[in-house]
Amino acid sequence: MRSAEKEHIKFIKEIDPIATKGAVEQWLRDVESVMASSVRDTVDRANQALKKTAARDQWVTEWAGQAVLACSMMQWTQDAEEAMKKSGIHGL
Repeated sequence: MRSAEKEHIKFIKEIDPIATKGAVEQWLRDVESVMASSVRDTVDRANQALKKTAARDQWVTEWAGQAVLACSMMQWTQDAEEAMKKSGIHGL
């Protein structure tokens, strides 16, 4: 998949349009399913990479914007929860 911003997410599975034997609706469902799975996989791999890197500015440029935003929100939520567990509302 390529976005208008030229970001690229590779499909995790190849789709064979011939296998649907002309059933366009089935082919489109397959494409939609693989798109969602591919984005989920990319976000998961980006999140793992975020946990291993110290250079966030480099990490941001290596992953698609959607993955960066999702991982950043997950990281912020985890950090906020940890702060509240340690110091209550004052931890924020």
